[in-house]
Amino acid sequence: MSRQRVIVCEPPKVSFDAARRSWFCYVGVSYSVSLAPSWVFRAAVLEKAPFWRYHSDYGRILEQKELDEYDRWYLICGLTEIDKSLTLYESREQAS
Repeated sequence: MSRQRVIVCEPPKVSFDAARRSWFCYVGVSYSVSLAPSWVFRAAVLEKAPFWRYHSDYGRILEQKELDEYDRWYLICGLTEIDKSLTLYESREQAS
């Protein structure tokens, strides 16, 4: 019988629901994580982690024309893992 390698993932530091309901600020403008134009969200992520443009996983996601809520959540979680968190707020007013 062969051994199989099992990969155990840590629970995400930011829940999917919390991420999609959150707001962030980019160049002085508040945006909803879910509704921000993909180019704005991409630019905010790359400002935190410019080296991701060439990353085997994150780079492919960032190259997509449109980023859905799951892509955005994955990127937010990835940023928290490298201590480059995108600051998230509960409301537009807090993000301003």
